[in-house]
Amino acid sequence: ADPAQAKGEDVTAREILAAGVQQLEIEMQGRPEIQATMQRVLGEVYYELGASDTADELLNKALETQLATDGTEPLDIARTYLALGMHEQTIGNFDAAADAFQQAAGIRSRQLPNDHYDAMEVISAEAFLQETLGNYPEARLLHEEALAMAQRLANEPADSIVAFQMAKLASVLRLQDNLQAAEPLLREALAIQDQIFGGPHPTSDDTRRQLGELLTDLRQFDEAQTLFKTLIESRTRTLGPDHYETGSAWNSYGHLLREIGDDQGAIDAYNKQLTITRNAYGDTHPSLAAGYNNVAVMSRALEDLSGSEKSYLLSIAMQLSLIHISEPTR
Repeated sequence: ADPAQAKGEDVTAREILAAGVQQLEIEMQGRPEIQATMQRVLGEVYYELGASDTADELLNKALETQLATDGTEPLDIARTYLALGMHEQTIGNFDAAADAFQQAAGIRSRQLPNDHYDAMEVISAEAFLQETLGNYPEARLLHEEALAMAQRLANEPADSIVAFQMAKLASVLRLQDNLQAAEPLLREALAIQDQIFGGPHPTSDDTRRQLGELLTDLRQFDEAQTLFKTLIESRTRTLGPDHYETGSAWNSYGHLLREIGDDQGAIDAYNKQLTITRNAYGDTHPSLAAGYNNVAVMSRALEDLSGSEKSYLLSIAMQLSLIHISEPTR
């Protein structure tokens, strides 16, 4: 995009990116390998911004171009499959995500040595998918494999990738109610990340969220509240108030407020998460079902039975719309 064209105008990052996408289509004609790489990179940027429709279009275009172009590096195709899988998982297309991860894993296993960061990246992505699907024992094994590989590959004691994998393993341990094993992993991971980045940072925000949630479960509310306030401020500053991950932070804070008896504060936090999720992904998304249920529970606690019934019905309708019925008698 030409900076001179923006002079005197309020141009957003997304407008600049949109102009870049248009320019890419024009300038990269006849250069498919470069075009596909740029499509993938821009698709990943839109994915991080929560713009799912544009991310979907760009990532699928990149993959289509790569598969149709002779001489495309297999590892470039694997990276696009990985990015596409992460996007598909985020929007709830779990079968498509699993297929994309399997494609990426197959390519990388043929092209790379057993211990390699790119191979570890796919294992970690597959682990998170299994975690999302509720297959916790399988997810734990994959997370442990990814962490062990990261530790073998690390060159420094304070290694950001090791910290990331520690936090991922702690996530599934929490889901298995093994809080005593999860807490030291999260504290060590956050200490490493804060040492590397000098405080709150997008890379450490998910670890901060996890530790806050774990401390809420352990009823260490004061420390948990400090972590959540820092998290919301950090995500609002770095990602924006309407980003899906900012909504996730509000949702976690809502759980804390519910536990300490601030029912109205919890409803307000849950409603923030619902609004952000609808704006990011539209009216059909797994997080909406959980969000409506959370509002229903808290509305009932406040004896708002009409509001509670409405939210329960929205949650049930959302869950039914997301169910893939493969057996009619089920």
